[in-house]
Amino acid sequence: LSQFDLIVALSPASQRMALELTRFHHLEIEYWPILDPTGLGETRDAKLAAYRQALALDAADPGAHLGLGVLAQDAADPDQALAHYQAALAADPGQAGVWNNLGTLYQEQGERERARGCYGQALALDPADADALNNLGALLAGEDRLAEAEARYRAAIAARPDFAEARKNLGAVLAALGDTPAA
Repeated sequence: LSQFDLIVALSPASQRMALELTRFHHLEIEYWPILDPTGLGETRDAKLAAYRQALALDAADPGAHLGLGVLAQDAADPDQALAHYQAALAADPGQAGVWNNLGTLYQEQGERERARGCYGQALALDPADADALNNLGALLAGEDRLAEAEARYRAAIAARPDFAEARKNLGAVLAALGDTPAA
C-alpha cells in the first residue's frame, strides 16, 4: 500500500475499509459520495416490497431476511441489518453467505473478533467461499498480517478466478510485502 499516495472511497463502507486497511500506512483517503442506484425509487422499493411480501408468507424466510439485511447494511442501518442476518441464521444456520455478510457488518463496525468468527463459520460451511476468503484477507491485511492475507486472497482467486476485488487486494498485499513484480 505504501506505493500509493491516495485512496478514493466511493461509499461509506469502502471508506471505513480503506481507513482500516491503511491504519499502518501514511496514505490520504478521500471520500467521493456517488449516487447509489439501488436507492433510487422503484428498484430499491421493489426489492423491499418483494422481501416484505415473502416475510408475510413465511416470517422465518431466510432468503428474505438476508435480502433485507443486505439492503439495511447498504443503507447504513446496522441494527436492522443485524436483526435480519440473525433472523436468517435462526431459520437456517447453514448459510455461509449470511455468516459472511454478518462478518462484513461486524468488520464495518470495528468488531474484528466477531467478524473473524463469522468468516470462520462461513468457511467451515463452505471452505471455497470466495467472498469470505477475500473478506478474511482484508481483515488480516488490516492487522498487518500480510502473509496470511496473501494466502486468503490466493484461495479466493482459486475458488473464483475472475474475482477482480481479490486480485486487486492480492496485488496490494504483494506490493506491501515488497514483491512488486508479482503485484
